[in-house]
Amino acid sequence: MARAFTDRQREVLRAFAEAAFPTIPGLPGAAEVGLPEDAFDAYYASADEDVVGIVRKAIFAFEHATRAFDFTLRGFSRLPVEKRLRVLERWEGSRFYWRRMVCLLLKMVTGMPYASTPAVEQAIGYVPRCLHEEGAPK
Repeated sequence: MARAFTDRQREVLRAFAEAAFPTIPGLPGAAEVGLPEDAFDAYYASADEDVVGIVRKAIFAFEHATRAFDFTLRGFSRLPVEKRLRVLERWEGSRFYWRRMVCLLLKMVTGMPYASTPAVEQAIGYVPRCLHEEGAPK
């Protein structure tokens, strides 16, 4: 499969997913379900390059904004999960439109692979309506 993101970008997306989708009663968190290595690339490998470019820019902005706005020497993905959660909450509730939109975009990028994991599907009671033959693509 073609790679849409670099290893570093995937690392930032994993860190974002851990903060955006924590474990709650009855639902496993993103850190707990163990997102597959190619989870993010699967959705964007065949996407238009402009779309992938926007996502890459959002990843960069979110990763490095903590250095500018939180006065830390570390990027978002290098912060402890508690601090990442606080950063995420600030971005979600920001009065600045573009800050909220970057956060929402990254939630979508990480939320689709997270929600598609078998552990999350089972926890929410999802039952596939179409059963595929053994070995057939899903």
